[in-house]
Amino acid sequence: MKLRLLVPVLAVLFSACDKEEEAVDCAVSDLGLAVVSQRAVSCTEAGTVSLLASGGSAPYEYSLDGVSFRETTDFTGLSAGAYTAIVRDDNQCTKMLSLTVASDLPSFEISMTVAQNAGCGGSDGAISVTASGGTGQLTYAWDGVDRGIDPQLTGLANGEHILGVTDAAGCSTEQSVYVPSGISYATSISAIIQNNCAISGCHVAGTGIVDFGQFDNIQEKAADIKSLTQSKTMPRNGEISDEEIAMLACWVDDGALDN
Repeated sequence: MKLRLLVPVLAVLFSACDKEEEAVDCAVSDLGLAVVSQRAVSCTEAGTVSLLASGGSAPYEYSLDGVSFRETTDFTGLSAGAYTAIVRDDNQCTKMLSLTVASDLPSFEISMTVAQNAGCGGSDGAISVTASGGTGQLTYAWDGVDRGIDPQLTGLANGEHILGVTDAAGCSTEQSVYVPSGISYATSISAIIQNNCAISGCHVAGTGIVDFGQFDNIQEKAADIKSLTQSKTMPRNGEISDEEIAMLACWVDDGALDN
């Protein structure tokens, strides 16, 4: 009787073992990944890539960044550049594939030269432009205002200006240029600093504060000089005119040059 009971129990145990899944060795998996189509980046459309997995064990998940996986095979809105595509199957095996999204964007070559300074508070600036590349006739816009086929510009105020260039196919690019005031430290700024700041009890050697008798110190503190004079907390003693405050700001905006 005992033997008859033991045999059925062993049969059940062996049957359960047979049903256990064997561990998958991803090193020998036939999982594959291929690019079936892709589109380069153009002036009007972003890049796209379509992937297709094979082998392994479905279902599959796909990724182009190694972090976010999804079941869809199509990737859109891509920038030009190199990517690593990854497929992951139901056994958690993965396959990687390097790919490149090409660019059909045209190459533009733009050279801009400040032909004339604007003057501090003035609008005498002028820019000379040469541009090439793209397809067909180039047209231009300065600071968002259409200028047609003539890129040259005059009557500019001191500051940054943006040139937009568009070709006949609608492809475009932008480039900025700074038009300086041209104010001179030697002839306009030095006297303001020396007569109002680098004086006894203020920015001179031996006072424990920055010595404005040295140009390097003035240049290093240029941004502070602009801020403090515009808020009229500098100079510490006395005051300077609004014109002098504007001149200091123009010099700082031009790069605090030793000119």
